[in-house]
Amino acid sequence: MKPSSTEIFQKAIDLSMEFGEFWLKPVNDRIRAIYPFLTEQEAEDLDKKCKEIQKYCWDDLCWKEADGLITQAQIVEAMKAKYPELSEANLNRLISQGYYYARK
Repeated sequence: MKPSSTEIFQKAIDLSMEFGEFWLKPVNDRIRAIYPFLTEQEAEDLDKKCKEIQKYCWDDLCWKEADGLITQAQIVEAMKAKYPELSEANLNRLISQGYYYARK
């Protein structure tokens, strides 16, 4: 059975947050290794979406929270409003990583 687009998206987000040698590296090849039926363009689109989500969460929201301009609850609210397809696990991980770098 072919996985849903939501499942593939969640896996791409998960891969985009891997630490170590793959930190901030494109997910294209890794996602296609897991889902070989994806086209190069679909993998590229997923990678772009992951980067867009990370930038918004980390660069826009988490830095504002670190500067005292918004609260954690507002980050969650903004992320859910803009990216309702994010799983709770991926949302929490994104925010956690964003906090790490914003407060470093």
